[in-house]
Amino acid sequence: MPQDFSQNLQETSNSTKQIVNNLRLDIMQGSEWTDAIVKAMAAWKIPEENHLGSLYIYLIAEEAFDWILLAQRLCFEIRDLISEDEMEQTLFLMNFPELQAKNFQKNLGPSKFRGYLNFYYGVFVEQALQLATELEIQKHYTGNGILYKDDYANESFSKIYGLSQDNLLEKHRNENKIHTKDSITMSEYNAFTYWLFKYRLKSSDQSKIASDTAKGLKQLQLMW
Repeated sequence: MPQDFSQNLQETSNSTKQIVNNLRLDIMQGSEWTDAIVKAMAAWKIPEENHLGSLYIYLIAEEAFDWILLAQRLCFEIRDLISEDEMEQTLFLMNFPELQAKNFQKNLGPSKFRGYLNFYYGVFVEQALQLATELEIQKHYTGNGILYKDDYANESFSKIYGLSQDNLLEKHRNENKIHTKDSITMSEYNAFTYWLFKYRLKSSDQSKIASDTAKGLKQLQLMW
């Protein structure tokens, strides 16, 4: 686990409240709110928490830092201090334009930045790979005159990972001792996606890993 996260939730609960207080104070004293958010994320210690009845998993598999989820959590605390448009740009477009010039890596810290990169490749790129594969399958069907098909996901997952989405989700839940549920939260879906990324690395040869990763990166660039 990255050194700047701690499993001692009782010990860090008070510091979490202090981080939120400092975040609000920084913004009210004139700091750019995006800078203040990154400063708060750098100070954050809790890898997961139950907040307002929902489980927030910020550190997936002790490796991947879900900074978007933590940004959402922190933006909720300052929703009276920033405009809705700015918040939507950050949370839904994942765009911190000011940070590019202010050294995001340095401000976040080396440990969390490594976790950020793990999340980027293990979740963002992996989901983009899934989408790119679905689009290829859809193109194949339409090229053969099949215009309507409800779901390409299982076929896409089988092509990438060798098993259907349902079978892979069951395997993920069994390995991680997660009780089977009818629905899946965003936090669990991100954790599942990261598990798929690790599963692909273990079960594919090097050429397929490189080809699939390149496909995901290309799709992500098209989306952005």
